[in-house]
Amino acid sequence: ITGSDDTTARLWDATTGESLGITLSGHTASVTSVAFTPDGLRVLTGSKDITAKLWDPSSGKEILTLTGHTEEITTVSVSPDGGSLLTGSRDGTAIVWLTVPWKEAVPVAYSPTRAANVPHVNRAP
Repeated sequence: ITGSDDTTARLWDATTGESLGITLSGHTASVTSVAFTPDGLRVLTGSKDITAKLWDPSSGKEILTLTGHTEEITTVSVSPDGGSLLTGSRDGTAIVWLTVPWKEAVPVAYSPTRAANVPHVNRAP
């Protein structure tokens, strides 16, 4: 999967490098970060439009939009069990989102201080 300045994310065949013909459209600014859920059934994208979105990659349909940052999202990550999402932003915050059952997400934790930027996030297994 790739994110693009054209506001979309696209799915590719990892073996051939060919497009799978699936475009995830719904952001209003560049897609800056992408991640698959561990089971491969969902895609998480982050954008300069200050939202993250969860997608069904088989249909290209948006499942939900996460809002809570005040500046562009620079990084996204999914927990190993798929039960939470993590977003980091240029606003200096990181937010952990619980997802149950992939129809809503609730922010449960914020970073304690606002740094200049959160360029990358990841979770320990």
